[in-house]
Amino acid sequence: MEQPLLRSDERFAGLDLLKAIAILLVVFVHDNDIVIDFLARPDLATCVNYGFYSLVSLCVPILFLVNGALVMNKPFDARRFFLKTVKIAALTVIWGVLTLAVLMLLHGDPFSIGGFLRDLWYWKQDYINHLWFLQTLVMIYLFLLVVIPAWQARTSGFRLLMITLLVLTAGNALLLAGANVAQALLSIDVIQGQFNFFNQFNPFTGTFGYSFAYVLLGGWMLANRQRLNTKHWRKIALAAFLGAMLLFIGYGVLLTFAKGERYLFGTFDYGSIFAFVATLALSILALAYRGGGWFGRLIALIGRNTMSIYLLHRIAS
Repeated sequence: MEQPLLRSDERFAGLDLLKAIAILLVVFVHDNDIVIDFLARPDLATCVNYGFYSLVSLCVPILFLVNGALVMNKPFDARRFFLKTVKIAALTVIWGVLTLAVLMLLHGDPFSIGGFLRDLWYWKQDYINHLWFLQTLVMIYLFLLVVIPAWQARTSGFRLLMITLLVLTAGNALLLAGANVAQALLSIDVIQGQFNFFNQFNPFTGTFGYSFAYVLLGGWMLANRQRLNTKHWRKIALAAFLGAMLLFIGYGVLLTFAKGERYLFGTFDYGSIFAFVATLALSILALAYRGGGWFGRLIALIGRNTMSIYLLHRIAS
């Protein structure tokens, strides 16, 4: 049974936990010295590090999923939601300008108006490129102006859209993973990069496609929290999470030896079939979390300040 809409100020300890995990992984991936090249250093510690590093591929998917869980299950006002979208877009540009200026100053980079504007326009790598998350969120929110009313009315159109979206994103990711494994085993190299098996019939490609899918999955997951928050589903979710992550690590090892260079988990894996399964499974497991105690207060504090940590972590590191 699906649950009624949330109150505007209602919070879930499980979602705070997910946000805390995600933002800590974001900070970690942007500022760490962990050794993961097991080809150069084939010792146990490096292999363990490599396995742990696979978790970074869940950070952004979790953030999109939690965002969808919240915005799709609260009372919806189109005008207010549109204004919120405009504010996020403005915040992204303003914070991009400030962060770029501060980091150029801290790094002692030469300054020119033309160079600054160019770096801002192309969202300079390792300076402000992490703000792609907010840019993508703005694009998704524009679509949600019509998607959320369809979702809250539980229309057949929404169900068909969600199924189609999952086929074109998670389905394509499954086909791509299978193709890469086959190529590695057969020592061939036909399909390269983020191949789109649906060709021009698939509008949900790149970061927008999988991010949109995670948002809709989050909305569905939280609406079905009573059904999913049972011992039966937690067992399935735990098995799915462990299975997906072990297969993901094995996938990375296989491609590493097939290509003779370390496979690096990261941005390209946010939309992988492994990340899809592990993220949804982890969100189901998090439904049982109730908070409480000093740890619960710490998680709630991080959860409430996820956006601030996200915006400041580049400068702080």
